[in-house]
Amino acid sequence: MKRKKIFAMIVLVLSVMISACASSGNKAQTENASGKPKLLKVATAGSVTTWDPSISDSTESEFLANIYEPLLWANPPGSAEEFSPALAEKWEHNEDGNVWTFTIRKGVTFHDGASLNAEAVKKSIERTIKLDRGSARIWEPVEKIEVADEYTVKFTLKSPVPLERIVSAGYAAWIMSPNVIDKDEAWFNEGREAGTGPWKLESYKPQKEVLLTKNDKYWEPLDTNFEKVFISMVGEDVVREQMLTSGQVDLTTTPVENLKTLEKNPNIQIERVNGYHNFVGFFNTKKPPLDNKLVRQALSYAVDYQAIIEVATKGEGTQAKGPVPKGLWPSDPSLPSYSFNIEKAKELLKQAGVNPADLKLTLTYASESMEEARFAPLIKEGFAKLGVTVNVEPILWNQQWEKGKGDPHAAQDIFVLQFWPSYADGYGNLKQMFGTEEKPSLNLAYWSNPQFDKLVTQAYLLSGTSKDLSKEMYVQAQKLVIDEAPAMYFFDNKEILSMNKSLIGEANNPNYTYVTFYHKLKTK
Repeated sequence: MKRKKIFAMIVLVLSVMISACASSGNKAQTENASGKPKLLKVATAGSVTTWDPSISDSTESEFLANIYEPLLWANPPGSAEEFSPALAEKWEHNEDGNVWTFTIRKGVTFHDGASLNAEAVKKSIERTIKLDRGSARIWEPVEKIEVADEYTVKFTLKSPVPLERIVSAGYAAWIMSPNVIDKDEAWFNEGREAGTGPWKLESYKPQKEVLLTKNDKYWEPLDTNFEKVFISMVGEDVVREQMLTSGQVDLTTTPVENLKTLEKNPNIQIERVNGYHNFVGFFNTKKPPLDNKLVRQALSYAVDYQAIIEVATKGEGTQAKGPVPKGLWPSDPSLPSYSFNIEKAKELLKQAGVNPADLKLTLTYASESMEEARFAPLIKEGFAKLGVTVNVEPILWNQQWEKGKGDPHAAQDIFVLQFWPSYADGYGNLKQMFGTEEKPSLNLAYWSNPQFDKLVTQAYLLSGTSKDLSKEMYVQAQKLVIDEAPAMYFFDNKEILSMNKSLIGEANNPNYTYVTFYHKLKTK
């Protein structure tokens, strides 16, 4: 009871403080002396694990994607073109698809004054490959990078993969100034950067706030009337919501619990982005009887997917059709999915010769994840209706992962994971989560299927030159991994933003997780 009272008092004090800030500073946040909009204020649940663009692999992408740029941008699903020029104006590949040539944009200046050219591109990507951290694995298909002339860079590939998707990645594809190639991570983590993007990093207070200022030397006109972006890192959902409703910030991520209330607020608008996050529950296929496909299928039928979506996302999610989220290549709406069917589950366990009362399983999930904390008990409830006992263990993500990467025979029975790809291609979902691994990393089902491996590899190699055939093979692979059920496929999640009604612009793209492109926002 004391804890509840103390928490209530904290919330009350924060509310008063926020209201006071709002009443005195509301106008100042969007206007300068001339009355023109100047400062965009944002509250984010994200944080910075590193400022190094070669290493970044987490939520700091929301900052880096506004500071740095790749060679190409991957466009949202449904766009007329799949990719748009960024630091490369033109690109092409040979008939075999193993040599790609990019024409680099002229007249672009890095924030530190250096000029963009082919050599800068080459050095940036080679730095990322050399460091071999974060998402650097995306460059594995590249055999060599050559400077053909001052503004032409040529990539020779080991195999004909779709390089467009790699160079447009939201991680490990950022181009940086040649002046910082030899700098280490500590140099960047002092709050330094050297990108070409529409915003420059003006200041950073670790895990508290970031201030961006508009790049007045950006290579194209910016359609925004904001000159600076002030981002507060606020982990508490209730505080971010109060900051928004009081007018202290213009934009924030939205907890689903309060979505209906915010939708009724006439000063707030909600934006839903069909993101590429999905949640899976890996079965430990090295432990009997989970090494039996019939048992895994039975347990997959014992999950109330719609209840999970309602509890975890308040109905905002979509039931997953395998490991590739809706809208992400090569997802397919014709793929099958499991449904909640206890009788079917009982029948399959009987076929497997397994007594449900003998099944006592341990399920782990990341204790930091609000969604997982909400729906993990529902898995236990569904299995209980089948007669299966589940012990649910919340563990800090790093500890959960370390345990999962250990000896599979001593590991958990079920590992709940939220996954999102490094770039706009479901190859990563299929290969990383279910491809055969010598040592466990992200295939936390410890599943190995040579037919699946072959289909995924062949589909990937064909995707750069024969997209239709590639898609056919990817669909076969997805049908296989759904039927074999090395995991339960729960739901694809959405990113939900709440913002001031005065803001306009399409600033979000599901290919770039956590990112709001601030230069695409302005006031009415």
